[in-house]
Amino acid sequence: MKSKQFTVRYVLFIFCLLFFVAATVLAQAVVSNPSSRCRNAASCGGCIVQNVANVCSGFMIYYFMIIKPQQLKAKTQADLMTSLKKGDAVVTSSGIFGKVSSVETDGVQIEISQM
Repeated sequence: MKSKQFTVRYVLFIFCLLFFVAATVLAQAVVSNPSSRCRNAASCGGCIVQNVANVCSGFMIYYFMIIKPQQLKAKTQADLMTSLKKGDAVVTSSGIFGKVSSVETDGVQIEISQM
C-alpha cells in the first residue's frame, strides 16, 4: 500500500512538472508573438500569463507533495482511532506498549502496567 501511494505521489509530481514546462512554453509563445494592437511584447501580458502559470503549477506541486499526503495520514489515523476497542494491544508513537482500557469520543486511555 505504501509503495502504491509513493508511486502515485511521484507520478503526480511529474505531471505537475510537465504542466509547468508546458505553461512556460505557452507563455513564452504568447510573448514572442504580440498581438497586432500592441507593439511591445512586455505590455501584452505574456509575463503575467507566465507568472500565473508558474504560481499555479507551484501550488499544484505543493498540494500533491505536502497537503494531500497529510490528509491521507490524518484520515488513516482517524480510521484507526474509531476501530480501537477495549483490550486491543497498542504501541504509542513514543514506543510505549499498552492495552486500551477505555475508548472515549475525544481519546483513548491506555493501561501501561500494573503496580
